Amino acid sequence: FKSFFVRKYRLFFLFLFRLRNFALSGKPIPLKIGGILLKLSASGKDSFDYWYDKHHNGPEIKWLSNYIKPQMTFFDYTDDCGVFSLAAAAKSKEVKVYPILSSQQAVCAFQDNIMLNNFKNIFLRKNQAASSADIFLKENNISKIDVIRADARGKEIHLFRSLRELLSMASAPLIFYKSS
Repeated sequence: FKSFFVRKYRLFFLFLFRLRNFALSGKPIPLKIGGILLKLSASGKDSFDYWYDKHHNGPEIKWLSNYIKPQMTFFDYTDDCGVFSLAAAAKSKEVKVYPILSSQQAVCAFQDNIMLNNFKNIFLRKNQAASSADIFLKENNISKIDVIRADARGKEIHLFRSLRELLSMASAPLIFYKSS
């Protein structure tokens, strides 16, 4: 009974979200997490999740934004709208953010979010397989990563295998991983 109610409740809010976007012509969604104010594109499932639940990934993003320091390099393998990368980029203009996305839908939403927030320190890579993350690092002359966020939706083992050399170094990065 509870799951039926939650599903109906969520459908009602999805309807409100679509109504909101129609009435406001897709106005960006303001999102404040841990003192960081971001704007999200009003399209896509991830944007709905953050609009519907302001605490969606809130503790994790807040922790990450407290951990990230200027001059750090943040590597984000994901298929979402990029809130973690946006939060890392917002921390300091000196933070270098390398998100890698494997779905075209996520790429479009992510590009919109980068433009909405006017970030110049996010270097987006599109349609990269998890098993070739090491190639990405070599092609872009990235020798040091401070934080890796892995939300590869089941492809994490491939990601970590491809980063074996980086992960075996004494200066190995912090791995930020959440399983659901």
